[in-house]
Amino acid sequence: MAGRNAALYRRLVSRRCLVQSCARACVAIIALASAAVAQGDGSTLTLGVGQQKTLTLPNVQRVAIGDPEVADVKQVGGGGELLLTGVGEGRTSLLVWFRNEHRASYSVVVRKQDPRELVGEVRTLLGDREGIRVRVVGDKVYLDGETITADDYERVQLVLSTYPQVKSFVRPSANAKRLAAEIGSRRMVLIEVDFVEVASSDNKQVGF
Repeated sequence: MAGRNAALYRRLVSRRCLVQSCARACVAIIALASAAVAQGDGSTLTLGVGQQKTLTLPNVQRVAIGDPEVADVKQVGGGGELLLTGVGEGRTSLLVWFRNEHRASYSVVVRKQDPRELVGEVRTLLGDREGIRVRVVGDKVYLDGETITADDYERVQLVLSTYPQVKSFVRPSANAKRLAAEIGSRRMVLIEVDFVEVASSDNKQVGF
């Protein structure tokens, strides 16, 4: 009987130790998660005017930017990523609230972007498109030249929307205008043909 009680006691002690170990492990995991979130406090994010930066932060509940004239922030990728955009020169703060009730704060510094750095990004976005030139005048970046295709025009518009500080003097080429005119003429012909076919079918219905 005594041996059976001793074995039962040992099993109870073993289970208690196991429960305590699991509890300590949970506490350690929570502490590590809190420390990871707290690492964002005081961090500085630097970007140029018109430049964008992506932050991967899971379990974000909501975000807020201190001065919307300096920077803008949006949740993308199903809420697991933040898209930060530099709007104007200055400094502001970014606050992030997580679903586990933790909060992180960042200091956001937006500086005037070096034109040479901006030119490199614009050329990368434009790709190997003929007829479009990127020029630097002082601290300003301009697009000049002609668009040959509709795809060229759309890419120029993408550059302007991504980098509001870039100005464009790009114009459609004579070839692009001719193609646009031809496409417009073809559409008019198709409309006239459709109209004639509809009119003919209507005449047949009334006995003409």
